[in-house]
Amino acid sequence: MPRHRQPPALPPVVAAHVRAQLLAYDWDTKTKELMHLCEGCPAERAEDICAYCPLEGVALSAAHVAMQAKIEKLKAKSQNTKKVKRSLSQIAEKTEKDK
Repeated sequence: MPRHRQPPALPPVVAAHVRAQLLAYDWDTKTKELMHLCEGCPAERAEDICAYCPLEGVALSAAHVAMQAKIEKLKAKSQNTKKVKRSLSQIAEKTEKDK
């Protein structure tokens, strides 16, 4: 049995908005900026302390968003590649018919 349940799906309009935001920004840079919040911390990444630190939570949330953005960008790239291949094959078929 899975340990975590999948979150409920967002309504289509909201999902489209979220996807657009994920594709629009450089989330990796934003995540790296937030990871710098922990530099110089006396806890030195101690699991017992960092687990309750709000800065660690923000950094982890940002990393999660960055990962989701990468997934969406890969999906978009894959769809574009499929569209290009489909168009090229249609052009090739049309060229063959015209011969």
